[in-house]
Formats: sequence, C-alpha cells, structure tokens
Amino acid sequence: MNTTRDVVVAGGGISGLACAHYLAAAGLDVSVLESSPRAGGVIRTREEHGFLSEVGPNSTLESKPAIVELVESLGLGERRIHAAAKAKKRFVLRDGHLIALPMAPPGLLSSKLFSFGARMRILREPFVPRGGEEGESVAAFIERRFGREAADYGIDPFVSGVYAGDATRLGVAAAFGMLVDYEREAGSVIKGAIRAMKARRREGGGPPKMLSFDRGMRVLTDALAQGLGGRVETGAECRGIARAGDGWEVVFERNGDRHEIGARAVVVATPAPVAAGLMDSIDAGLATSLRTLPYAPVASVFLGYDREAVSHPLDGFGFLVPSCERRDILGSIFSSSLFPGRAPEGRVALTVFAGGVRRPEVVEMSDDDLVAMVTRETDLLLGIRGAPVEVRVSRWRSAIPQFVPGHEKTMERLQGLPGTVPGLYFASNYAGGISVADCVETAARVSAEVGAALGASG
Repeated sequence: MNTTRDVVVAGGGISGLACAHYLAAAGLDVSVLESSPRAGGVIRTREEHGFLSEVGPNSTLESKPAIVELVESLGLGERRIHAAAKAKKRFVLRDGHLIALPMAPPGLLSSKLFSFGARMRILREPFVPRGGEEGESVAAFIERRFGREAADYGIDPFVSGVYAGDATRLGVAAAFGMLVDYEREAGSVIKGAIRAMKARRREGGGPPKMLSFDRGMRVLTDALAQGLGGRVETGAECRGIARAGDGWEVVFERNGDRHEIGARAVVVATPAPVAAGLMDSIDAGLATSLRTLPYAPVASVFLGYDREAVSHPLDGFGFLVPSCERRDILGSIFSSSLFPGRAPEGRVALTVFAGGVRRPEVVEMSDDDLVAMVTRETDLLLGIRGAPVEVRVSRWRSAIPQFVPGHEKTMERLQGLPGTVPGLYFASNYAGGISVADCVETAARVSAEVGAALGASG
C-alpha cells in the first residue's frame, strides 16, 4: 500500500466533507476520496447574468444543533442568510387555484384548502385511537389520523416537495418517524406537536429558520473542502474496500491508474448504489438492501423573468402540486422571494421541479421539451406573460432516496455495523435523513464514534 491514514472517507459530498472536517479537528489523519472533479456532491451553485441558482438543495433548516455549530466553526456566520419572513406562506394547488396552506390550527377554520367536513375531521384527530400496522405508509397514517382530504392535499404535496416521492409508497416510520413518536407518546399527532413546540419554547428556541448563504449553498461545501485542503482527493473513484489485518485497504482509481491506501477506519459516504458495490464482499445482505433502495429522479428548471411579466405577487416560499391535481410539475420555489441576491433588480426567479416518482420519464426529456412543459404550467398558475429571460436545466437521475417501509431497519443496520464489522461506518443521506442539516448531524455522530474508537484526542 502506498500510504496509510487513520480514516479514509469514501465520498466528498456534504456528508463526507462534514465527517472529515470533524475527524481532522479531532486530530486524526484523514483522506477524502471523491470521484468527481470537484468536492461538494449535489450541492452546486451557478451565478450568471445576475441570477444565482442552485443545482441541488436550495436551502436547509436550522433544525439540528450540528448545522448551526458547523456554520459558526467555519467562520460563515456573517455569510449566513435566513429566508424572508414572507417565505412562511406556502401555497398548495387545489382545483387549479393556488391556496395558502394553513400554518397553524386556527387557520384550518377558514382555509379554502380543505372542505368544511375535512376541517372538522382534522380537528377530531386528538380523539382518534392509536392504531396502524407495521410498515404503514405515510398516506395511510395521515388518512387514518386526519382523513382522506388531509392525505390528498396536506401530506401528499409535502412528500412530493421533500422526497419527490409518493406518500402511498414511503414508510411513515422511516420518512416521518416524528409523527409515529407523537402518536405513540401523546396518543395524538396534534398533542405531540404541541408538546414539542412547548418544549422548544422552554429551551428558548422557536421554529427552525431556513438557511442559505450570500453566494448560495456551495459556500458551505467550499468552506469545508478548503479547510481540509490536500486531504480531499478529487477524481479518485473508490473501487473496493477490504480487511487488511486490524485495519482496511481501500482501492481507488485516478486517471486510469490503480492506487491503494491503508486506513484504521473507513467511512462510506457515497450514494447507495456505490456503497452496495463496496459492501458486496463484506455483507451481501446489506449490499442487496442498498442496491435495491429506490431513488426518485428529479429535473429542475430555473426561470428568470422581468418582474412585470409575472402577475402573481410571489409572496411566499412557493407552491406544491398534489398528485390528485394531475399536473406535469411537482411544484416551484419562488427563489427571488426566498433569499436576496437570486435575481437582478427588476427581475424575479423561480425554480420549478418535475419528475419524481410520479413521472420518472420526465428527466429523459430534451431541454426544449422540458422547458416548454414547465413554462406551460407556470404561465397558467402564476399568470406569466412572455418568455423567460434566463433558463437553466438540471437533472438528477438518482436524486433522493425513497424511505420505503422497512428502511428504518436498514438504517439501524448501518448504524450498528461497527459492532459487527469494526472500523466500518456509514454517513450519507440514506443512513440518517435526507436534508443538509440531517447529513451534518449524521456526520457529527459518526465522526464522534470513529474518534472514540480510534482514541482521538479532540
């Protein structure tokens, strides 16, 4: 072997970079192997012609202490920006009209999003007995607790917005375990949510803020990569990991050449299909679970317009489209309303999402056909007149892992793997949660475990 490290991290996305950051801070000798020419994974930002767009995640919530602490430790506090106050308003499409989603229970009494009968059914949720079967889907859970309309117009568009998924296929325990906890511990989702809100207030915290940076989300991953310096090797594709005495041997390729590197521990922070290939000779059952984990494909279209071309006030975060509305898009973010600096003066910007589990074939459309489909929908829903002045198309054929029923067992296996295979750890969005904040929290937890196992001083 050419060299030896304390830890090798396979994958240089947000999970791998954050994990390596913590390990290096603990005094460990770490290397990150990233197959692409740049570190950062799906987090990418484009700036052209005065418009700033995100190719991957547009933001994250300060929902975990780890993301707040990481931003501060990287010295990014002054570059952090929070979403505008008006972004609290979110719209849902119903019967061809965008209707503001009630953000608090009192709003249900007057909202046009739900019928009178549906509103009364939602308010009866605290009196619905506990129940549900093992492997219950998100849609089945919400329908059982809140009724069919709440499933169709409440959770269905939310699942499309977060997972680009299908609420009838996602497992509630894996995708929204908090809801299951509320029912189990409080007997009601509403009661459990109120208890959690009161607990946050007692601890001096309010609802988590939405976070980005002055020059987009890549500010975070760029800072992590720059801080790691030469520890990040790009263009290095991990080909295999194997036991080597008390440690590990990692094989990777760069420019067609094979390299080997030794490590006391390995952290796998790659997408699930890549991780499956690395696990074939170590745990065939786990490799199969990772290989069969479904991903949702997503196409995003960034559109810039002159402000007077859009009649909608764009006074919110954006809108979501329930599957029962049978439209060709999943929803849109009002990018220039969400954060400053996303569009030049006198212009506005939208990011529209299509595809997902509903219509996976969309990602294979030509740019022209995709833009034509998206603009046809947004012209109608937002009252847009005229062509966009800026258009950017992005595709992710394997965008977001789908937490189908039983996935929580896979996560438990991943987290418990070091107990059966010492020195092997997983840190990725399918190993904890899919948001940037979730990935950072998982990286913090895993790096602490690695550090403790290796006797790190930090």
